[in-house]
Parts: sequence; C-alpha cells; structure tokens
Amino acid sequence: MSQFRFIILFESSSILYNCMILEIKVFLSKLLEKFERKT
Repeated sequence: MSQFRFIILFESSSILYNCMILEIKVFLSKLLEKFERKT
C-alpha cells in the first residue's frame, strides 16, 4: 500500500516538474524575444 502511494506521489511530482519546465521554457523564450527586439 505504501509503495502504491509512493508511485502516485512520484507521478504527480513528475507532472508538476514537467509543468515547471514548460513554464520556464515559455518564460525564457519570451525573454529572448524581447531581447532580440531591442537589438
């Protein structure tokens, strides 16, 4: 039972991790876009 809980926790944390990475990528691309427009 505890192993099953761990798997659920791991799955949810990996989803959260992927979302964070996606957010960071979007943020960086927007930042890069602004930087390119300035030059």
